[in-house]
Amino acid sequence: MFKLDISRKAYGTHLIFNQTSFELSDHEMVAVKGKSGCGKSTLLAMVGLLEDFEGKYFFDDTEVTKKTREAIRKKNFAYVFQKPFLIPYLTVKENIMMPLKNLKEPNVVEKYQEMIDLLDLNDIENRYPEHLSGGEAQRVSIARAVLSNRKILLCDEPTGSLDPQNARIVMNCLSEILKKFQVSIVIVTHSNEFDSYFEKIYQIENEQVLLYENH
Repeated sequence: MFKLDISRKAYGTHLIFNQTSFELSDHEMVAVKGKSGCGKSTLLAMVGLLEDFEGKYFFDDTEVTKKTREAIRKKNFAYVFQKPFLIPYLTVKENIMMPLKNLKEPNVVEKYQEMIDLLDLNDIENRYPEHLSGGEAQRVSIARAVLSNRKILLCDEPTGSLDPQNARIVMNCLSEILKKFQVSIVIVTHSNEFDSYFEKIYQIENEQVLLYENH
């Protein structure tokens, strides 16, 4: 689906990546790991075309250019962060439907119902964010991201602020979404507990993105 051939990425004199690469295939879920400050979130931003770097980016076998990058970014990427960033004055349903407000997407109601069934949100769709648990709020943010109909879900520590039970619920939800909606998912995580969910695990060490197959 895409590949980053990274010649160099730095902030001033601070080198983050040097002569390395990262790639994702269709319909797979991969993890990105590494010590704090190694560049995990930076890599996620580079993948999502939010950060520049020296090198080349290929999307569906075509090189991304300055002219095409914004259209590719908007069409293909959705984000889930450690904090759900829900709009406090909107209900769960309104938060989930928000990305589709100005889009004429087909079968929106049907897909919405599929999503809240899958993520077990039926009983809370009329609640406001202040009345949600951390796990519920994160599931709402995932539903919102998937309903935006992007092909790639970029998740930055989506279970980082959750207790073990809710963290596993969220990972199960992401696994089901992978199967049902034919998306691809990149997850930045510091945990080893969920390694079995991933097709591949990338480890960032010494400015390199190292691939470990996970079978």
